[in-house]
Amino acid sequence: MTKKIPKNRQNEQYWLNREKQQQAYIDKNLASDEQYNKVIQAQYDSLLADINKRIDSELSKLANENRISIADMRAKVSQTDIKQFEAEAKRVVAQADKMRKQGKSPKLADWSQEVNDRLRLYNATMRINRLEYLKAGIGLDMITAGLQVDSELRDKLFKDATKEQKRQAGILGENNAHIDTLAIGNIILAKTKSNNFSQRIWTNMDVLQAKLSQTIMAGITTGQSYDEMARRLKTQVSKDVKNVTYATQRIARTEAARVQTEITMNSLKRNGYDFCKWYKEPSACHDCALIGNQDNGWGKGIYKVKDVPTIPVHPNCRCAVGAYWVENIKSFERSGNYRIADNSVDINYLHSKEFKSKFNKISDNSELNSQIQKYAVAILTHRQGTDGEDSYIFNLSGKVINKTFGRPNNLEVGVSKERVQELLGKYGRGNLIGLHNHPTNIPPTGSDFMAAGYRGYRFGIIICHNGNLYKYKIEKPFQKHVFDKNVEKYLSPPYNLDVEKAFDKVVSELERFGVKCEKL
Repeated sequence: MTKKIPKNRQNEQYWLNREKQQQAYIDKNLASDEQYNKVIQAQYDSLLADINKRIDSELSKLANENRISIADMRAKVSQTDIKQFEAEAKRVVAQADKMRKQGKSPKLADWSQEVNDRLRLYNATMRINRLEYLKAGIGLDMITAGLQVDSELRDKLFKDATKEQKRQAGILGENNAHIDTLAIGNIILAKTKSNNFSQRIWTNMDVLQAKLSQTIMAGITTGQSYDEMARRLKTQVSKDVKNVTYATQRIARTEAARVQTEITMNSLKRNGYDFCKWYKEPSACHDCALIGNQDNGWGKGIYKVKDVPTIPVHPNCRCAVGAYWVENIKSFERSGNYRIADNSVDINYLHSKEFKSKFNKISDNSELNSQIQKYAVAILTHRQGTDGEDSYIFNLSGKVINKTFGRPNNLEVGVSKERVQELLGKYGRGNLIGLHNHPTNIPPTGSDFMAAGYRGYRFGIIICHNGNLYKYKIEKPFQKHVFDKNVEKYLSPPYNLDVEKAFDKVVSELERFGVKCEKL
C-alpha cells in the first residue's frame, strides 16, 4: 500500500538536493571500486608469486642436464613430497574453517563444498606422478587465493549492503531500520544466470588452472630446457592471472551494483514509493544513457518502481536508482472508479459548430482559443477509445512550449519538476496555460488544481472524451486530498450525488479558498 510521502519531501528543492547527493553516491561507489581493485590485485599478485615459486621449486628438482623429459614428469612422487602436500592441504582446510567462523551472515559463512571438492581431486591426482603433483600444488595455491578473494568479496558485499540499507533508512525517514543479516545474505548469494558470484570466482580459478596445465604439457612434449620451460610457464601464468584478476574485479563491481540496487528497491517498496529516478554513471554506455534519458511522462529517467529496468544492465554497470516523487499523480482519477460515460470519442462532433463554440469562451484572445481547440482535437483523436492522457502547455500567445504523452491506458500524465522550474524561470508564474484530457470525462480533480497552482498556470483546460470542456484555476496554495476527500463524501451515503454534481458541490464550497472551475 502506498504511504503518504512526508511534506518536507514534496518540494522541488528537496529533490534537486537529492539528485546531487545521488550523483555524489555514484562517484563514491566508483572510488570504492578502484580501492577494492587494489585489494583484488594484491591477492592475485600473491597468487602469481606463489605459483612462480612452486614452478621453480618443482622443475629444479627434475632438471636432468638442464632438460626436462616426459619420463621425468612421470616419475613417482616421493613420500616426503606426499606428506608435504598433505600438510599444505590441512593448512588450507584450517584457513577455510577459520574464515567460515568469521562469516558476517549465516548465509555467507560456508563455502566448504568448493574447497573440499578440489582438495579431494588434488589429493587423488597428486600421487600419480610428478606432473600431477606440480598441477595439484598449483591447485592448492589457487584454493588459498580463491578462499581469500571469495571471503573478502563476501565481506565487502555485506558491508556495501548494510551501508546502503542504513543510507536508504536515512533518506526515506525509516527510523530504527532493522538490519536483517539473513536477508542480506540471501541477496548477496542470489543467482544470476544460474550462478552466484562465488561460483563464478571458483569457475575462473578452474579455467586458469586448465590453461596452466595445457602450458605445462606443451612444454614437456617439446622437451624444453628447465630455463625455457620455467620462463614460458611464468609468462603464461602472468598473462592468465592478469585476465582472471580483471574478471574478478568485474564480478566485484557488478555484484556490488546488484546488491546495493536490490537493497534500494526493497527500501522504496517498503516505504511506499511509487516512483524512482534512474541516475546515470559518468561514463554511462549507450543503453544506460537511453534508460536515463527516457521520458515516460514524468520527466527524464523517472519510472514507476515496478517498471524501472534492473541494475546492473551489463557487467561493470554503476548506474543507480533513487526515490522520486511525482507531484501530480492523479490518484482520484487514476482509480477509474468514477466515470461519466466511456472513453470513446465522437470524431464528427469535434468538427461541429457546437464543439468549436466552446473554445471561444476560453479567453479574449482568439488565436489562443484556436490553438487550444487545435490541440484538444489532436489529443482526442490520438487517445480515442483509450485511457491514455496527453498534456500541452502554452504561453499566453498560444505557442506550445511543452508537450508530454502519458503511457498507454494509464490515467495519468505528468511534467517533471525540472521542466516546470525551467518554464517558470523563462515565462514566470501566471503566464502558462495547461491542457490535458480526461478519458473518464470527470471534471478537474484535486490533483489538477494542485498541479495548476504548483506550475503557476493562469488557468488550466480539461477536454473530456465526451466533448465536455472545463476551465479551472487555483489562486491559493492547495492540497489535493482536501478536494478529493470532499468529492468522495458527496458520492457516498447519505448524499449519493452523481459524479458531476459532486464535483460542482465541492467547487462551490471551496471557492472561498481560491478554487474556480467552469464548464464551457
